[in-house]
Amino acid sequence: MVHFSANTKLIHAARNEKLEISNLMDSVVLHEAQRLAADEPGRLAAYTPVVDIIEKLKSIYYFAKRIAKKTTPDETD
Repeated sequence: MVHFSANTKLIHAARNEKLEISNLMDSVVLHEAQRLAADEPGRLAAYTPVVDIIEKLKSIYYFAKRIAKKTTPDETD
C-alpha cells in the first residue's frame, strides 16, 4: 500500500465526520420531501436535480472517506 504524506489530523477529522454527514443528509432528504409535497408548480422539476446532486455529493464523500482510510496507517477504532 502506498502512503501519501498528508496532514493526518485533517484526514482523521474527515474520517470521523460520519455522524454529522448522516444527520445533514437526513435533514436534506426531509426538506426535499416537504418541498415535493408542497402545492407548487414545477416542484417535481426542481426536486429531481436536487436529489441527483445530493446523490453525487454522497458518492464524493464516500470516495473521499475511502481515500482517507487508504492513505493513513491502520488504527484500532
